[in-house]
Amino acid sequence: MKKIFFISISILFILVIYWYNTFADKWESSPYSLKSWFKLYKERVKNICNEYKEKKQVVKLEENYLFLEKGPLDLDKLKETHRENMNSIYKCWILSVQEKSLLLIKEELIKKNPNLIKALVEKINAKLEIIKLSLSKFECIKSKEKSSVLKLHVLKQATYQTCKYINYLEYAKEHNNYVYNVWSFTWDSNSISNLIYKQEEMKSEINDEITHTYKVFPYAYDAYTEYENNITIHFLLELIKEDYIVLREKLNKVLNPINQVVYKISNAMRK
Repeated sequence: MKKIFFISISILFILVIYWYNTFADKWESSPYSLKSWFKLYKERVKNICNEYKEKKQVVKLEENYLFLEKGPLDLDKLKETHRENMNSIYKCWILSVQEKSLLLIKEELIKKNPNLIKALVEKINAKLEIIKLSLSKFECIKSKEKSSVLKLHVLKQATYQTCKYINYLEYAKEHNNYVYNVWSFTWDSNSISNLIYKQEEMKSEINDEITHTYKVFPYAYDAYTEYENNITIHFLLELIKEDYIVLREKLNKVLNPINQVVYKISNAMRK
């Protein structure tokens, strides 16, 4: 009797799973769209995220948020992908603002002071060459903007990428609702309870990652804006330092003969 009961429960459980996997699309879809799962993610990106899509990008990121195959979600790999995407965005924009700042100093300030050309142009050109090589290494797109104020472009591209990631995490939660996407099922006394626990654990981890992403975003952008606000000033301070060195050398050349005259007068008076 117990064996028959256990078989009946097992069959019922399998039928429930089959029904869920067969008809999930009909009741997992958004109330604002007839689409579901990955198609819903794509539609959300189109209707929500594309508003922030930046035309003047400095790095073209691959479409690496792809359809999830059957099986457990690799959340660690997904996190790593997002961090690499965001690092690429900020890395390329930082290199770009460095380049703009150096070109501004070279073309607008140094040219107006011939005494500084010889001392600084070679150093600036060397730094620009290093930046150029770095832009190529990280596959950055050369910005055509002349201004070194790039905050709005950075904000839009970072927001667009973050929006895509958040919506993909929501899609990942739906993927997690499939039983066989959480854990390989085996018939033992703890299988069902362990499966439910694993589902809830993964759901909690995804929710934590969504919260963490929202929390970190403003800190990362504030750090970039502080850098952009101060990098030109930093280069200008270096320029002032070089200007002072040039001034000191010229003063030395002028004052040395005067000092010699003083000594000569003093020696002549003694005689």
